[in-house]
Amino acid sequence: SIYLGQSMKFRLPVKIGDTITVALEVTEKNDRRKIVTLDCKASNQHGKIVLTGIAEVIAPSEKLELQRPEPPTVTLAS
Repeated sequence: SIYLGQSMKFRLPVKIGDTITVALEVTEKNDRRKIVTLDCKASNQHGKIVLTGIAEVIAPSEKLELQRPEPPTVTLAS
């Protein structure tokens, strides 16, 4: 996919140690231009919505299946 743009609204703060889950839903599809509009929501481990928004992407013309990479190790130093 080619990311065209996004509009986001941060609703609650996210803190170190929070677990964030992102849900995307296709809300519009323009077959001629291959543009897909996504409704985006992110929630924390308590089920509270921390972010809402909309994203637009140019979708690939054929189905792609990719292996999920291992998540990176993140270390915060003070």
